This record gives sequence, C-alpha cells and structure tokens, in this order.
Amino acid sequence: MTVSGKNTVVLHDVLVGDVWLASGQSNMEFPLQGSGEWKTGVYHSETEVSAANYPRVRLFKVHQKVAFRPAKDVDADGWVAVTPETVGNFSAVAYLFGRELHERYRIPVGMIETDWGGTVAEAWVSEAGLKAFPEFREPIDSVFRANEKAVAADAISKLISDPNRPTVLFNSMIDPLIHFRIKGVIWYQGEANAMDNRSAQYRRLFPALIEDWRSHWGYEVPFFFVQLAGYGHNEVEPAEYPWADLREAQSMTLSLPATGMATAIDIGDENDIHPKDKQDVAHRLVLAAANGVYGDNVVYSGPTYQSMQIEGNRIRIKFSNIGSGLLIKDKYGYGRGFEIAAGDGKFRWAQAQKEGHDIVVFNDAVSHPVAVRYDWSNTPDGNVYNKEGLPALPFRTDAPKH
Repeated sequence: MTVSGKNTVVLHDVLVGDVWLASGQSNMEFPLQGSGEWKTGVYHSETEVSAANYPRVRLFKVHQKVAFRPAKDVDADGWVAVTPETVGNFSAVAYLFGRELHERYRIPVGMIETDWGGTVAEAWVSEAGLKAFPEFREPIDSVFRANEKAVAADAISKLISDPNRPTVLFNSMIDPLIHFRIKGVIWYQGEANAMDNRSAQYRRLFPALIEDWRSHWGYEVPFFFVQLAGYGHNEVEPAEYPWADLREAQSMTLSLPATGMATAIDIGDENDIHPKDKQDVAHRLVLAAANGVYGDNVVYSGPTYQSMQIEGNRIRIKFSNIGSGLLIKDKYGYGRGFEIAAGDGKFRWAQAQKEGHDIVVFNDAVSHPVAVRYDWSNTPDGNVYNKEGLPALPFRTDAPKH
C-alpha cells in the first residue's frame, strides 16, 4: 500500500481482516509457552508452539503501564506474524482464539493483547465510567492530592505504580486503542474482585465496564467473557462461596446485548488458579463469537437455568441451551453438584436425575423444598452437559443475600 503526500510511504505485507482485543488479568495473560514467572504453559505447549505457523494471524502485545490521565499511545513492539518464535509469550487464550477463527472462516485475524495479572475490574474502567461508583472517587483523587501537596517522591512512586487503582489501566492500555475499530472483545477477569469478596459490586461494575468501553468506541462492541474456572477447596457440606457469587455476577451480565460467556467450570484446578487447559476456553469463546458475531447457528452455551417447578418433595428444573439434549455424565445417570433447601434456607446435598429435557432434584429429608443450587462451590464436580459437550452454567434459584 502506497501513501503519497509530501513524502511517499510504502507499506508491505498488509492484511485486511478482523481484529479482536483480548484483556483481563492473569488467566488472559497466561502465555502459550512457560518461561520466566510463568513456569508452565498450556497443555501440549511444545506442540502448540512448534505448529504455530500462521502468517495471516497477527499479534500485537501492549506493554504493561499505568497512567492517571488518558494516554495518547500504548507501549508496544508492533504487529508480528505468528511463528514459533513470536507466539510463545503471547496470551494463550488470545492466540488460540484467533487461530481457530482464522481456520474456521479463512480470514486474516489480528489479536491485540492488553492485560495485567492480578488486576481488578475498576482499573480497566474510565473515570467517566465510574461516576456511578462513589466508592472509587477517593482512590482516583488521592494521587492528584499527593502531587499538589508535594508528597515525598517514594510515596508518589507507590501511588503511580499500582495497577489496581481505578482507571489507571483504562487510561494507559485501553483508551489509546479506541480509534482502532475492533470486531469484538474477549475478556478473562474476576478472580481479583472475588478474592476481595466484592461480587455484589461486580454485578454493577462488570456491566459498567462493558458499557464504558462501548461508549468510547462509539458502537456496540461484541463482548465475550470467561466465567471463572474451578479453583480452591470446597467445604464438606453446602456453603457460601465468594467465587460462586462472582460467577453469578458474570452470568447476570449476559442481560446486556451482544455478550456471551464461555463457562470454564469444568476445566479448572482446585490447587492452581491458572489452569493449563486454555484450548477449551478459547474454543468456547469462539463458539460464542460464531453465534454472536459471525451468524453461525451453533450451540454456543451449556444448559442454562430457565425455571423451576415444585412437585411435592421434588423440584423440576428446566433449561435453555440444551442443544440436541441434556446429558448427565454418569453411567448410572446420577446428577452431581445439586443442593436443595426447605424454607429454613439450609441447603443439603440432593439427588438428581434426568426426565426428558428436565432434571428433577430431591432429598428424602426435605419434604417441602423451595430452592435448588447447582455447582455452587469453589471447584464444583457437577456433571450436567448438553450433548454438544458444553457444561451447564452454575445457578441458584434462591435470591442473593446481599
């Protein structure tokens, strides 16, 4: 491509295709190949890296940096084509997502990686996007007060190097990109907010992030995200879990248009917050994009709670997104991961079995049940899928307590 004016610039090796932005925290940052602080890469990382020869898939990695005012540009090394030499340190989810889109649709695909491990959602929202959250006003203002009062340099240094302050990552790693028209966003984040036990806030904060980005881009950017994978040990009896609450907040965000969720409930690791199976994560994101962006009539989600009906001492659960049918992965047909409660609100483990397109849940000790939960723990063992192999989304029929 030749651009002529006072000077002439010739650009070589130009592709026209779809560009996707990948963002979030460490599970998005998790690289294809292990190195440095990342001791391991994805499953079969050596094979994945050695086979990475896709000249029509391009990668752009944004360097990590904070800013207290919107920046004009990002720090990055520029676009590179996918080769075994360039792909190893790139986001595994982003690369695998882009590769599958390229193979599926035979179009050039560009992936922009802009992420930072351990970061909270509010760091990725603009100041305008956080106006409805007065709790973030103080940390936004504090650094400016510190500058005005000439606080010691080391104190200011701590303030300006913290990637978890509200707005600082939006300013430095998102805002400079908004003039670049993107096909959509893939997002993997939430662990940091769950660890702070802020799931109730996340029900508002995560949709606010999506709406904020769309307002800056100026159109309804498709936004697909990963629901938190299994991580952490479970109590012996049914209990409350901030991790489960956060997953619920993510599910609620599906009420926004042009969104989709890849459920990773069944591919986590109770001992590792960074599960290695990023291939399935990327594939499930591709299914969401295939349905929501590329117009394919594909099964893109696992069974999703639709309604319940009390039938004596049993509760019948109806699902949407069952594809070609429900599947319980058990040779005897016994469902796992279900809890049931009477009016006292105390949940007990329940038996579950499939009846047609529904699942019936019961416990002989609960004669008047009122509510059901499924996969409501840190690392659930639920075994309900659709026949397309996608896991049922965790759910509860009782209302949140906060």
